[in-house]
Amino acid sequence: MIETIQLRKRYGNKDALKNVTCHIPNNSFVGLIGRNGSGKTTFLKLLAGESTPTSGQLFVGGEQPFDNIQVSANTMLIDDEFNLVDNARLTEGLDAMAHFYPKFDRPLAERLLAYFEIPTHARQSKLSKGMNMTYRFVLGLCARTDVTYFDEPTNGMDASVRKDVYRLLLKDYVEHPRTIIVSSHHIEELEQLLSYVVVLHDGQTVYVDEAEQLQQRYVELIGSAATIQSVIAKSQVVTTFGEAPVQHVIVPNELTAEERHQLQQSNVQIKGVGLSDAYIYMTEHRKGGIDDVYNDYDADSTL
Repeated sequence: MIETIQLRKRYGNKDALKNVTCHIPNNSFVGLIGRNGSGKTTFLKLLAGESTPTSGQLFVGGEQPFDNIQVSANTMLIDDEFNLVDNARLTEGLDAMAHFYPKFDRPLAERLLAYFEIPTHARQSKLSKGMNMTYRFVLGLCARTDVTYFDEPTNGMDASVRKDVYRLLLKDYVEHPRTIIVSSHHIEELEQLLSYVVVLHDGQTVYVDEAEQLQQRYVELIGSAATIQSVIAKSQVVTTFGEAPVQHVIVPNELTAEERHQLQQSNVQIKGVGLSDAYIYMTEHRKGGIDDVYNDYDADSTL
């Protein structure tokens, strides 16, 4: 459904994206993950046809999305700028959605707005940030376009509303399969839904594959720092945290059978890591953890 080849987007003398190559299969529930400034929003705007690449190739359903009516009719980007009719009442937004998107489920949209206690007679400009994002999310969900992009869809929402939003995404995706790409800082709340993951870092793709494969990329070792260090080569350590003598050490999931046996015999616990943590470890420049900053600070202050 979506393919990019050495995609690049440059603003002035700075690359927002560079050499982004990925293939996203049909009917995937995709997490677009990356730190602030990694290029996620730029990537989504390119996919949605709201911007043109500086170089490289980009295809959505076999078509280039920019200035393409066919692609526009079957894709939608929901972000904090989405607004169909300026200063309109919500009912006018529902009218516009029904006009432009033939699969739009207006009865469901109206039921969901009533559930979230969002008055349809109100003007969008008068809604709170959380209500505005919920309204936009409802429109994007109920449009049921072949591809829907959500850029930080839960910004400003209460935790209880976010929980409902994630359940809605899953239920509607199961009942009406299509490609959904979600960029969010709350990946830990989404990871059970995702089938596929794209990780951007410094404007480049560093991971494009199934979510399960990323979850299995690292393991956490919990136990005696001295014991762990006697078994694990220093070069394997991605990061550490916690106070000695018991520490948490993150390493690639490449332990040999002998290393696992030695660690378990020494009462070192071996745990998997979550998706949100795995991407952080993958894109981490620093060695050590925040505890090391304090330890170094304390050491310097005694000199």
